[in-house]
Amino acid sequence: MIYFWIVLAFVLIVLLLFWLMVRSFKITPEKHTKTPEEHGIAFEEVRYPTKNGKHLYAWWIPDSKDSPTLILVHGWGKSAGRLMPYIKNLQGHGFNMLAFDSRGHGDSEEDGFSSMLKFAEDICASIDYVVDVRENTNQDIYLL
Repeated sequence: MIYFWIVLAFVLIVLLLFWLMVRSFKITPEKHTKTPEEHGIAFEEVRYPTKNGKHLYAWWIPDSKDSPTLILVHGWGKSAGRLMPYIKNLQGHGFNMLAFDSRGHGDSEEDGFSSMLKFAEDICASIDYVVDVRENTNQDIYLL
């Protein structure tokens, strides 16, 4: 009978530790406080799907159809709003820009806990959006 209680205690401790670990990956999304428009930069709010059907929120900042595209990626727990200094400095230098919120960040949809795999999938979804939806003649895409 003592073995039953030891095993039960062990299982409960493992479950508690697993729950704490998963909870530690849960972030509080940083919402947007400013947009490119507040800096006099023309932009379009867009949404596009990820691999599993969740939608990402992004700012499309056009230059011209024959310009290369920069996809701007924010940091962990942040949002596209944190990219405003880059957007302001790069705007007008011959790049289309796509600044997106990864799943569970900013104004994008939640999708459980965040992970590097989901960040990578979100980058791939952003590339697909630029290639498939935007009618750019220049297919050069760079990540920043």
